[in-house]
Amino acid sequence: MRILMVEDVPRDADLSARELRKAGIECEVRAVNTAKGMLRELCAFKPDIILSDYSMPQFTGMEALEISKKYAPDLPFIIVTASANEETAVECIKRGADDCVTKQHLIGLPYAVRNTIERKRLEIAERGAMEQIEQAARQWRTSFDAMQVAIAILDPEHKILRCNRAMRDFIGRPWDRIIGQMYIGLVYGCSETPEECPVVRASRSLKRESWQTSIRGRFYDVYAEPIIDKEKRLTGIIQILSDITASKEAERRLIESQKKLDTIYQSINDGILLAESETRRFIDANRAMCEMLGHSFEEMKALAVEDIHPVGDLPRIRALFESQLRGDVALGPDVPIKRKDGSVFPADINAVPLELDGKLHLLGVFRDITERKKAEDDLRRSETLLKNTQRISKVGGWEWDLIHKMMFWTEETYRIHDLEIPEHLPESGNLIARSLECYAEEDRSKVLSAFKHCLKRGIPYDLECRFTSHKGRQLWIRTTGEAVRKEGRIVRIYGHIQDISGIKKAEESLKERNRFIQAILDNLPIGLAVNDIDKGITSYVNNKFEEIYGWPREELRSVDQFFENVYPDPQYREEIRKRVQEDILSGRPDRMVWDSVKATTKKGESRFILAKNIPLYEQNLMISTVQDMTESRKLQEKLIQAQKLESIASLAGGIAHDFNNILSAVIGYAELVQSELPPESKAAGNIREVLVAGHRAKDLVGHILTFSRQVEHDRIPTAPHLIVKEALGLLKSILPASIEIRTNVVKDGMVLIDPTRLHQVIMNLCTNAYHAMRDTGGVLDVGVQKAVLGTKNKSDVPDLAPGEYVCLSVGDTGIGMTADVMARIFDPYFTTKPEGEGTGLGLATVHGIVRDCQGDISVSSDPGKGSVFRVYLPSISGSPDAQGNAADSPLPAGSEQIMFVDDEAPLANLGKQMLESLGYHVVARTSPLEALELIRNKPDAFDLLITDMNMPGMSGVELAVKTKGVRPDLPVILCTGFGYAIPEEATKPTGIREIVLKPLIRHDLAGVIRKALDRRQ
Repeated sequence: MRILMVEDVPRDADLSARELRKAGIECEVRAVNTAKGMLRELCAFKPDIILSDYSMPQFTGMEALEISKKYAPDLPFIIVTASANEETAVECIKRGADDCVTKQHLIGLPYAVRNTIERKRLEIAERGAMEQIEQAARQWRTSFDAMQVAIAILDPEHKILRCNRAMRDFIGRPWDRIIGQMYIGLVYGCSETPEECPVVRASRSLKRESWQTSIRGRFYDVYAEPIIDKEKRLTGIIQILSDITASKEAERRLIESQKKLDTIYQSINDGILLAESETRRFIDANRAMCEMLGHSFEEMKALAVEDIHPVGDLPRIRALFESQLRGDVALGPDVPIKRKDGSVFPADINAVPLELDGKLHLLGVFRDITERKKAEDDLRRSETLLKNTQRISKVGGWEWDLIHKMMFWTEETYRIHDLEIPEHLPESGNLIARSLECYAEEDRSKVLSAFKHCLKRGIPYDLECRFTSHKGRQLWIRTTGEAVRKEGRIVRIYGHIQDISGIKKAEESLKERNRFIQAILDNLPIGLAVNDIDKGITSYVNNKFEEIYGWPREELRSVDQFFENVYPDPQYREEIRKRVQEDILSGRPDRMVWDSVKATTKKGESRFILAKNIPLYEQNLMISTVQDMTESRKLQEKLIQAQKLESIASLAGGIAHDFNNILSAVIGYAELVQSELPPESKAAGNIREVLVAGHRAKDLVGHILTFSRQVEHDRIPTAPHLIVKEALGLLKSILPASIEIRTNVVKDGMVLIDPTRLHQVIMNLCTNAYHAMRDTGGVLDVGVQKAVLGTKNKSDVPDLAPGEYVCLSVGDTGIGMTADVMARIFDPYFTTKPEGEGTGLGLATVHGIVRDCQGDISVSSDPGKGSVFRVYLPSISGSPDAQGNAADSPLPAGSEQIMFVDDEAPLANLGKQMLESLGYHVVARTSPLEALELIRNKPDAFDLLITDMNMPGMSGVELAVKTKGVRPDLPVILCTGFGYAIPEEATKPTGIREIVLKPLIRHDLAGVIRKALDRRQ
């Protein structure tokens, strides 16, 4: 099938073509999106159908429809659109579209295409039929007599008015002994009419009746068609006898080609009038004339010629009267006659002058031709119907007259042979030879032999042969022949020839489709069985069904055998059998699904099955589908265990975070006490043991939090969700309110990476997403998920080996990227940002860090729809490494003024003492609001701000941002239970120079303070 698609989106055209091919429609598709392109392809491509989008930028579906109706009015046209509502669809149909299909429901496109093409084919056929109506009038009588079925036309009393040759041969009498005789006696040989006779039933029901019966040892299809006038009165019956003894099946295939002969002959009562020549008054009228006009005899004698004709026709009537009176003309054809009730009917008037009693009169014979005119119209329609029935059903008739050596072919016979139809039929000539040369060589002798046997001995034949027309068309045809005898001598042979190529093709297609369906069923990913409900046997089992249950299909044929093999435990077997029977008898589909049914294989293995039964009661069948849920059940159990571990991990993380604050006080105050004791004293030794235990506790908390402070670039076991949490805490204070942060983070999964570098990866990807949305706002979506990559689901990261991974995803709803930009985003120094806003190293750095950890990164993006980056890192087992003890090197000190903020008073006091022991001047506050107010009042009074991260009312990051607004150059150190070095691009807006992990170690804090202060200088 050639399909022209008017479509500006290639992907949509591909989807439509794919849906058609999936439904078994082989098609060649060409797509255009302009009027010029459509006109070109209409001429060059010659499509079988047009599928058009409704709305396109430069060319609309309605414009395409107008072009189609102008240049290819018979070509089927379907609107396929994503935006059509009911009103639009109705308008498209009104404008001439054959159908309208939405792109959201492309599953209905194959049906629409097939239905539209078939409907258009029928419309063209019907139109062609009407064009040949006039030719039927010349052939109906010949075709009527050439019909193989026996046909008789009866009057309402069932007397035969006319019959064809086949009926005469069936009755076995000459014409003059048939016409006028009772049909029932001639055909059935009985005096009383059988009640089942279609003629009797049609006379009563006034509709077509049929009967299949045996007459004289042969079987016949008997049809009776009533002939009814416009007052719904029975005026006759058409009786058809079709011999179906030879092959009832053959007759069913040719039922569409049965010829309807509805030649109507009706008896007409003539009316007689006698009128005076001078007065034109009627002096006499017969009964038929009175009934015809609706007047009584006395009323007729009071009327004149002018009283029975319409006023407008009187000049013509008077002229006709005078002409007939003079004897110039006798017949007045189609003269309008007016009845008493004012109605008018046509009549033929034959009139002659007559002298009575010395006066000239005019005697007229009136014949009502209403029924005759109607019969003529019906006859023309019947002749047209007969001829077109032959053409539509592709059945041609032929007759060979041996007496006159004349061959007759119907028009359809010429068409099948691809020969020119002669102007006048029948045509004599060597048509037999021209027909034989069309048969395939191996069939030609068979046809010729059958024809000769029919010609010489009257043996009928019915053959199917291969056939090549005179124009080279390859066909399959069915040809029949039957002899007609007269006085024991064969005088003619008649038969039919039918193009059965479509039937042959349909039979082959059906076989191919059955093979195709069988292949699909045998390779379905679910088990399938077809069971006979009454017999209790399984008629079909596919390969997957056999695989799932682990039994050969030969041992599953009987339902009882199936239950015994699959459910060896008798108690469990009866429990399952009872449950299945009760659920099936309930008739409720929701009860015909059985989950986690335990089955046993032939090897004794246990499997858990999901089964569903679909009853087909009309076919007495039950369709069973099964799935092996054994692995799914195991995975579900693992998921429940993983969720338990996740809950425990979350609880431990929360406890560890709070424990950090306790450790900060323990270790900090112990260090202060240690600094004031003599090194060799017993108390100093005790304090040292306290510090050792505190550091061990700190390391333990570090393991719980999967976080440690190692040398940069050292890969250690790290929990990505902790790094994400810390990074998002920082980002919330940086990003504008127009950007919403959403998270989908699982809290299990470890990777081997430097935590600082993972933090850098997260911050760079989130900062990149922020730049994509800063003008329009949007949603920043950050996720951490576990991923198992196999051989079939790693197309976006093909270089990674199959295994378990942790997937870190960062998505945005920003401007998105084109394909050429995505191809270069990881190139060093490549950037799409304006000059001065980016170095082009951010994503290159991310790519290097991920690949260095044996991971990979993928990106998906659509312009205007945003981007999603997915980082895959190999998943490992274990927990974060512990941090070692503090160094014993001398503590750096100073004398600067420091603001120390922590919402817990013990920690605020500890920080004050710890820093004062290092020589600094310290102002401690437990309220970030008070600290901010103090800095605003005395912005130059402090050299450094040290603040806790999580505080009520205001976070440490928010305090840093607001302090920067007052004192831009004031360095800030952030203290938190989780924290790493933040890329300068992210920390620059906040003023944060360093992040210190709790518990605060005096040695580490001293170094960080000096680093921050010295950097400022």
